[in-house]
Amino acid sequence: EALLEQAVLLAVPLVAASLLLYWPFYLGFSSQAGGLLPNLITPTRGAHLWVMFGPLFVPLFTWLGWRWRRDGLSADEVRRGLGWMLAGTGTLVLLAVLLTLALRLNTDLTGSLLVMQGYAPDEMGAFVRDALARRWAHLGGALTLFLLGWLAASRLMALPRRGRVEGFVAALVLLGVALTLTPEFIYLRDQFGTRMNTVFKFYYQAWLLWSLAAAFGAAALWERLTGWRQRAWQLGLMAVLLVGLAYPLLAYPARTNNFRAPGGWTLDASAFLARENPDEGLALAWLRQAPVGVVAEAVGSSYSRYARVSMATGLPTVLGWPGHELQWRGDAMPQEGRLGDVKTLYETRDWETARAIIQRYNIRYVYVGPLERMTYVLDETKFRRFARTYDFGSVVIYEVQP
Repeated sequence: EALLEQAVLLAVPLVAASLLLYWPFYLGFSSQAGGLLPNLITPTRGAHLWVMFGPLFVPLFTWLGWRWRRDGLSADEVRRGLGWMLAGTGTLVLLAVLLTLALRLNTDLTGSLLVMQGYAPDEMGAFVRDALARRWAHLGGALTLFLLGWLAASRLMALPRRGRVEGFVAALVLLGVALTLTPEFIYLRDQFGTRMNTVFKFYYQAWLLWSLAAAFGAAALWERLTGWRQRAWQLGLMAVLLVGLAYPLLAYPARTNNFRAPGGWTLDASAFLARENPDEGLALAWLRQAPVGVVAEAVGSSYSRYARVSMATGLPTVLGWPGHELQWRGDAMPQEGRLGDVKTLYETRDWETARAIIQRYNIRYVYVGPLERMTYVLDETKFRRFARTYDFGSVVIYEVQP
């Protein structure tokens, strides 16, 4: 009770202060998340889970098992830990089932969910059968998480007689289990329609929690084991860490051209723009020194050269990557009409139409480079009313006079 009281006394003012400090952000915040959806057919395979978290699982399981064997846990503590895990997992399963039943009342949503999983809208029966079969075939991930959670929960049950430090570490482990177990059954609905983003966000937080707990467990075992057990643990831990480092050891040479930088060593992530197109490199350097203003540039798909002007200069633009704008804002309404307006600005021959767009978005600079000429059927005659403040090589920048 005393620990619970201390936790409440810390958590309540901390949450209140966090909400207050972030209130200006919350006022204009919008999210693509649109409720919860059940995850029935996409369990995390045990092999995949161990590939991701193996270097953390080994010290966590070893430490929890060692503490159980050394100090012992009463039958009551083990039963209570098991009860907590069964209750938590059962709640997630029940929520997934209830969400599935609720979906049956929304034909359109049920159909779209099935189609995204590769089934026809009327194949709910086949979907459920395949989901159960797939769950059974890939039970390793859920069993790993359940066992880890059971060990941590049982350790928490022994908190009054085992000390707060190890209880706190066990709580970190259990919270990480909750984060990774949740996407096994439910996920946040977003524009992708899969659990990808939920797994990404939740697993990242679980990694941080388990990293702290694993570091504690590894250090405790390193110091407290004796004799051959200590040497075995030290060698085993080093082997696990080496396996975990296999990716960076192989990835760094692959991603850095074997540490041979084609353009020389630099911390400037935008240097490739100047290297691949010197004209644009000079133009972007000029814009970085120019007065701040909205820049118009070509708009196109994500993960491409589009939005390179605003990215490399920090100047605001009319529209960046439309897909990412939708993700960040949760709604297409804030960018409604912008894609077409930019296209019209570059292509129209009518001055009044172009002027209306420039005034609507308070555009100061109109950037005309190779990408703009490739993307649009460009008509530059209307821009000649403005100052041609930059003109070199393949890039022209027009500045709207106030």
